[in-house]
Amino acid sequence: MENGTVGELPGYALMPDVARRLAADGRRIVVTGAGGWLGMATLALLRDALGAGLAERVACFGRSAKMLSLNGASLEQRPISSLTSLECKPTLMLHCAFPARERAGAMSRGAYVGMCRDIRVRVLNALDAIGTEAVFLPSSGAVYEACSEYATPAMRLFGEMKQRDEEAFSDWGESRGRQCVTARIFDLSGPYINTHDMHALASFIGDALAGRPVRVTASKRVIRSYLAIRELMSVVFAQLLDGGTGGEPFDAASGDEVELHAVARTIAGLVGNGQVDSPSVEMWSGVDRYVGEPARFRTLARAAHVPVVDFRTQVLETAAYMSALDSRKHLRWYELTYV
Repeated sequence: MENGTVGELPGYALMPDVARRLAADGRRIVVTGAGGWLGMATLALLRDALGAGLAERVACFGRSAKMLSLNGASLEQRPISSLTSLECKPTLMLHCAFPARERAGAMSRGAYVGMCRDIRVRVLNALDAIGTEAVFLPSSGAVYEACSEYATPAMRLFGEMKQRDEEAFSDWGESRGRQCVTARIFDLSGPYINTHDMHALASFIGDALAGRPVRVTASKRVIRSYLAIRELMSVVFAQLLDGGTGGEPFDAASGDEVELHAVARTIAGLVGNGQVDSPSVEMWSGVDRYVGEPARFRTLARAAHVPVVDFRTQVLETAAYMSALDSRKHLRWYELTYV
């Protein structure tokens, strides 16, 4: 199933200096998991930065062969099993292929661990063969939940597998004196968002766009911190272009903490009818805080001259994509093995 093609989103681009440097860099960019949310949103940013050179510079891989549709461009996605068939030349690897967190709850532990291991080993074995000089690894804030007695079994398993990826790719970089940029992601916003019923942001925007009251079902106080994909990837590409070796994982966290009811009110006011349907605060039974530590990301962003994308802008950009997308093309969660 192809992702939907949407109209241009004003301002949805890498920071100008990062885009110029990336266009001039010349190295091939390989994206695994290209058909997923982060993969597609990044391809849209690369299309803007590279223009007519997109197809020549970017190679896409995923679970299966298909065409990925962007505005005015199509890219071929090849099966990840064919990764080693690439010519060996200087390469930046964006390794976004990973079984979705929902899969961790739907599969046996052995099957999920095996799937994660197979992808990890396949990509690691290809890095040197294709000429990889630096890797971006999108990890997850779930690594902090891997040993938590309060996390669900699925969250613990997902976090454990993300942690194994972090260790494996860090070891590759350190042993070869090459760079691995690892971002522990919490909550993202932006175009190409999928699994709408699994993300509060998309679910709320869907309610608002349909003219319904934005429905909050949480029975506890939920605190999140949203980060725009274009802000994250501007920082990531700046790091990859700066080179260097090693690098500790950092939390991809904005520092702008928002409670879920405030998220609902903001979305209802910006793109809906202003109405919110939520349980009474007297029904709250605790706090669910999943936000990350923003200090290092903010330091990296300032060094790269990447400004903060405020939450209202994040909502509008995400809503612009969702309002233009044919609902029949929404990806369902069980299709997200490593799209």
